[in-house]
Amino acid sequence: MKAKRTKIGVLAVLALALAVLLVTCPGRRAHREAIIDAIGNALVKKADLNPLGQAAKSFKDVNYEFYNSAVNPCLKVMGYGLFSIGYINAGDENQRVSFGILGHVYIKDKDIIYRKIPMLAEPMPVAK
Repeated sequence: MKAKRTKIGVLAVLALALAVLLVTCPGRRAHREAIIDAIGNALVKKADLNPLGQAAKSFKDVNYEFYNSAVNPCLKVMGYGLFSIGYINAGDENQRVSFGILGHVYIKDKDIIYRKIPMLAEPMPVAK
């Protein structure tokens, strides 16, 4: 009888964990937002702006639409129910750039994003 309760308890915990993973799996929008934010942060850093300052925030906000238009056509997100993976599709290959789980998206390598997205491949001039 005690073993049966333990099995039911373990199954209930596993079912709850599975439900949490299913509900919190990030979608395409979350991957796009994380990639755009990473690009903006990298450009702010490259421009020697203080990431906490107002100038850095306005710099990122002004360029948000440009980043969105550059990333959106190249981004492909594969959802696997429990987690999702974002790929940059440039040319004939897919390069994995992000991983999403529990409502958060982790960016793998920002340099790959710059090299693979056609609009970002050429270095952008930075005003000093």
